[in-house]
Amino acid sequence: MPKNIYIINTKKEDIYSLLSFFEELQIKNFNLLFFLIKSKIFKVAEEKKIKIKKLPKFLEDRSGFKKIFLLILSPFLAPGLIIFFYYLKKKKSLNAILFFGESLKIILRIPLSFLKIKMIWFENNSSAQPLKLFSRKAKRICFHELEKNNLIKKGVSEDKITILNPGLNAREAKRQDNIFNNLARENQNKNSISKKESKFFTIGTFADLNHENNLENLFLAIKKALIVIPNIQLIVIGDGEKRKKLTWLAKKMQIDIVVWFVGEQERLGKWLDAFDLFVVSCRKAQLKDFEIVLKSLSAKIPIIVPFGIGFDNIIYDNKNGLIIEKEESEEILKAIIKLKKDKFLRKRLGENGFATVQNELSMENMVEGFIKIIE
Repeated sequence: MPKNIYIINTKKEDIYSLLSFFEELQIKNFNLLFFLIKSKIFKVAEEKKIKIKKLPKFLEDRSGFKKIFLLILSPFLAPGLIIFFYYLKKKKSLNAILFFGESLKIILRIPLSFLKIKMIWFENNSSAQPLKLFSRKAKRICFHELEKNNLIKKGVSEDKITILNPGLNAREAKRQDNIFNNLARENQNKNSISKKESKFFTIGTFADLNHENNLENLFLAIKKALIVIPNIQLIVIGDGEKRKKLTWLAKKMQIDIVVWFVGEQERLGKWLDAFDLFVVSCRKAQLKDFEIVLKSLSAKIPIIVPFGIGFDNIIYDNKNGLIIEKEESEEILKAIIKLKKDKFLRKRLGENGFATVQNELSMENMVEGFIKIIE
């Protein structure tokens, strides 16, 4: 019998990176219905046969005052919501609701608790307020140990928290790369770069340029590395409001001729094929960062990652990547030079990274872990 699950997202952060996960759930006989504020998923919903309903912008997560207002309002909405969800539970066999974001958690906690409908909260760099009083029966899913520890500090019971390792759909990644490769051969795309053909030692990174990142320290490491590695270059994938400022910073540091901002990239195959190594430059791991790191591992690219930002259950030091203790330029520089000088280390880390994705971080493993939580 299929399981019916509603996914509600009121966060600004997109859940597009979990699209393959949702598709795999559908294959496993889950019926999904999405309620979203905004999402890239809208663009592919029809093609992927994903049911989506738009939520009013009013419910988008914002200030603490708004959450207090919703908390005051929730008792008045509760009777109507109880009738509505009772209908869904009995007529539509609603099994669970997955929440991304805070707003509707506050409003729906009373009717869902009363009807004993399972609530599962996905936590990814959650907000600061402790919500233990409003979520006694809600299960929490985290993608890394750091988030789990943050929730425990906020008063959430440890037995309500489960870490779900992210997974990569190897079939989808291979299909996308094949699509790109076919187009590249037909059009002889000049932007396609190959490690074998390139004269550069290419470092890749992904950065959401709307959020805090470690690009300034990475730029400084690149500048210092030019003395030892004169053919070094940096490719920055990602876009946002801070792009102009960072472009100016690269020019001020006189490294703009070796630093390239390529914007958002739907097809990562051509860029991953160009990278000799990948440096994680985010301050805290977001959903998109996990996706990029998993694809880099799957592409056998050695990874440099700072300790304690969310990848500690994915990257193992000197096994499938290098972990640096601090996000400082000197630490990044040492790791870059170490990998540049030792091609056998690069190869070993790349092979182990590929094995990690295949054996531990597959989409199949992620879905199986989620099903255990549901059941």
